[in-house]
Amino acid sequence: PDELPVIEAVGEPSGLFIAAGLSGHGFGIGPIVGKTICDLIVKGRTGYDLAPFSSRRFNGG
Repeated sequence: PDELPVIEAVGEPSGLFIAAGLSGHGFGIGPIVGKTICDLIVKGRTGYDLAPFSSRRFNGG
């Protein structure tokens, strides 16, 4: 609805990560999204603020 992807670690089940909704921009932003997900998996954190890409934005929280 807002034309932004969802990029986040899911609380349950543990170890599940989402990078979806890249649409036509996926070709251009795919590499940095891949690195971001890799950082989340390997380091447990990333240097980017992922709040704007959280699925919680769809339910007001």
